[in-house]
Amino acid sequence: MKIDLKQYEGHTENKWEWYEFGDGDWILCPLWDDVTIDEDRGWYVDKKGEEIHQHDDIWNWDEMILDLQNHGETSTCSSERLPKNKADAALIADAPLLLAEIKKLQYHLDLMIKKYGDAFLIETLAERGEEI
Repeated sequence: MKIDLKQYEGHTENKWEWYEFGDGDWILCPLWDDVTIDEDRGWYVDKKGEEIHQHDDIWNWDEMILDLQNHGETSTCSSERLPKNKADAALIADAPLLLAEIKKLQYHLDLMIKKYGDAFLIETLAERGEEI
């Protein structure tokens, strides 16, 4: 089965993260485009490598994907916080399908490498102009 990738065009491209508030509510929202995680420091940095301390400067609340509110033992999903972007919604909904496809591709890639060796992969990527 071939997945129609056009349905994901225009999705939020930066890394998405779950963020937990002190009251137990969770949201799924993207980082701002110029924010990355410094693995050594375990915190967020801007393009200059400087730590960011304001949450509003880390997460793009306007493009929040999902808001899960914890009311005691019951969790609800706030309808106004569902994905605004249909491509984001499609990507989230298709996550299990996409994971299955990745597993299948990795399996076949492993078979190709076993049969033809790493040289096949390196040569193929080089022909396509991709970095190795």
